Formats: sequence, C-alpha cells, structure tokens
Amino acid sequence: MTHSPRVLAAFEEERWPESVAIADRRGKGRLPYLWELVRRSRHADVVVLLGTTGFGQGYTDILAAIAIKRFRRRPAVIMTEATWELGSAALGRLLRRPPEDFAWLARAMVRAFDGPHVTYTVLATWEREHFTEHWGVPVERVVYTPWQSELFDDQASGTPSDVFAGGNSLRDYRPLIEAARRLPDLRFRFATTNELGPLPPNVEVVGSDREEMLDGLYGAGLVVAPLRSGGIRASGQFTYLSAMSAGKLVIAPDTIGVRDYVEDGHNGLVVPADDPGALVDAITWARDPANAAAVAGMRTRARATVRDGLQPHHYVARLLELAVGEADRWAGRAPRRIRGRRATAPTERGADPASDPAA
Repeated sequence: MTHSPRVLAAFEEERWPESVAIADRRGKGRLPYLWELVRRSRHADVVVLLGTTGFGQGYTDILAAIAIKRFRRRPAVIMTEATWELGSAALGRLLRRPPEDFAWLARAMVRAFDGPHVTYTVLATWEREHFTEHWGVPVERVVYTPWQSELFDDQASGTPSDVFAGGNSLRDYRPLIEAARRLPDLRFRFATTNELGPLPPNVEVVGSDREEMLDGLYGAGLVVAPLRSGGIRASGQFTYLSAMSAGKLVIAPDTIGVRDYVEDGHNGLVVPADDPGALVDAITWARDPANAAAVAGMRTRARATVRDGLQPHHYVARLLELAVGEADRWAGRAPRRIRGRRATAPTERGADPASDPAA
C-alpha cells in the first residue's frame, strides 16, 4: 500500500484521530445507517465494525459485514468486541424458547460474513483461546484487546455502603446475597434490575443506570463483581474496571477474563466462583484494620492499572494499530502473523456490553 490506509470506523469515539472516517449511527434509522456504512466501506482500506450491535440495533454491523464480503474489492474488516453467546436471548424471549435453541443461527451469521479479510477482537485471553472451538475461526485472526475505563475521581462521594455490586448481564448475585446474610452488620447495595428473590434486611437494591452505578461505586467501602460462572464469554469489565479506576478494592470471582485485569493480592482480590464463604472471608479480611496498609496498596495499584494502560485512548490506539496492520496485510504487503496474548498500544508521549450476533 503506497498511501496511509483509509480507515472507516462504524462507531463514534472522540479519541479517534482526524484521519479516521466515522460512520456515525446517532440520529439515523437502521436502514439509512446500514446503507451509508456499506456505501462508504467501498472506499475504505479497512472497516472497524462493532460486534455488539445485535437484535436491538437491527444487526447493522453484522449485515454490513455480510455485504462487504460480496464486494469485488473487499476492505479488511475488524469486528470489535466479538464477545458473543451461542444463541440469542432476545429471540428466546420473543419466541419463548431457550436462547441456546438459536446457536445454529448465531454460527450461520458468523459464517455469512467471515473470511480471510476479517479479524476479530475479544476482551479476554480465554475468549481468544476458545474462539475457534465456538465459532470456527482460526485463532490467528482473533486478537485480545483489553477493555477500557474512564479514569474516575478517586475522591468523589456517593451513597455510603460497606459493599457495592452492580450490573445485569451474566450476573449471579446468589453467592453475594448469602454472604450478606452471614455478615448482617454490613450494608450491601446492589445496582441491578435482575430478579433477586428474597433478600436479607441489610441489602438495598437500586436501579442499574449509569448514575446509580457511579453513586454506589463512589460511596462503597469495597466493590464485589457478582459474575456468573461458566459460559463462553467474559462480563463485568465495566463494573470492576470502573471500581479500580476510582481506587476501590475489587473482589471478583475467578471467572472468564477476570485474571486478565485483576491480579490477586496485587490490585484486587480473586476468589473461587460460586463460593459465599470465600466472599465472606475476603470481605472480612479487607475490612480488618490490621490489613489496612495492604488494602491501600492494592487500591493504589488498581487505579494505576487503569491509568497507565486501560483508558479509552489506550483502547483506541490498539484498535488503530491493528486496523493499519490489517489494511497493509490485506493489501499484500505483510504476511499474517500468529498473534500472541494481546494487541499493544503504540508508545504515547504525555498520554494519560454484552451481546451476541443473534441477540
């Protein structure tokens, strides 16, 4: 390629450089946006699509990828956030059938747009290692790109609680509810709209919008990520990375993706999944004044983890580096390489949702 690659991004991100063209979906209907995205893709060297546009968004980015595959001159395609479930929760609710009944449809949609011009990004190393097993895509076309968080104010205040937990997708609050029963003197605050069943009196439940999440996070003594075990994708990164960014101690179960971000005893605590007793022990340890210095060190290192490598501009830099490399490779200048653990952001001077293809 004799010129800088023409990059078209299918989602707005203020940290994209001016050289990146944006197909902004805001304020557009699904069909007009899809038409614009496909039309502009014909003039791009690489198109960066959003893999989490599912049933609720009309599958616009998936349909665009299917159309691109039929171009005579295809651009390279980066399908970001390909953290998909096998099945469709949305179709399951609509047709009153188990989501896994639609695993065939999810795989068929991936086959419809997949090809050697497509590279996928995921948010956990486990997802990369198992992508071929679940989706039939060679592992060399799958890249781990760590997720992002804003750098939140570590001095902000919110509604006080001893323990905060939040989120809806792929959550399991049952172990934490049982831990709350065993710790009746502590105040627990959950930001979720999930059905939780009977609760002990020391648990308060509020909504799960951004304001409630941040209010609970800011006021918390510590944050627990109530993540469901099993499955084929990671979840909860927004919750625990936001908490780490705000300098909170995070306690997370040992589920998919957690150890990519939380190092046990260094910037947080990782406990066995589905184990209320382990949660009780970790919460009790963290609140013991004898461990205050160790906890303070973990909180400081948690914030530094986000500040030094997991902010939005780091994520965009990784995507852009990947996009430029794939444009060059697809143009024939560079052979494809087997990628390792993660995409890395370029060195910077002065630098500071979960869905499935049939969801």
